Amino acid sequence: MKVLVVDDDALSSKMLERIISSLAEVTSVNSGVSAVLTFSQALDKSTPFDVITLDITMPGLDGIGALQEIRKIEKTKNIPKEKQAKIIMVTAHSEKHMVLSCIKMGCDDYIAKPFNKDVVINKFKGLTKR
Repeated sequence: MKVLVVDDDALSSKMLERIISSLAEVTSVNSGVSAVLTFSQALDKSTPFDVITLDITMPGLDGIGALQEIRKIEKTKNIPKEKQAKIIMVTAHSEKHMVLSCIKMGCDDYIAKPFNKDVVINKFKGLTKR
């Protein structure tokens, strides 16, 4: 499994990387713009990401904007729903209301900060079984 972790907070990113690295090959970037570029390049090389974690709140292109751009790219490339990247939004507890709109835009799940290792692992296992 190949995972892209997107978070502008280095500590959160490292923490998530450590948890996920036992399950997958992990690449990390620190912005929405980098996420879209890295995602697109991986598709072009026929090495797509299976799962992407997107922090909702980032400067510039935030997680919601990156989610929209990633789904647009997949649509443009005619990638069927079952082959699209699974996207997990990463949110602070106070941002949970934003998750509903993210689900409508095409995210698959969310993880709340601070991270709980067991919750993160179970979400990843659940998404990859779908």
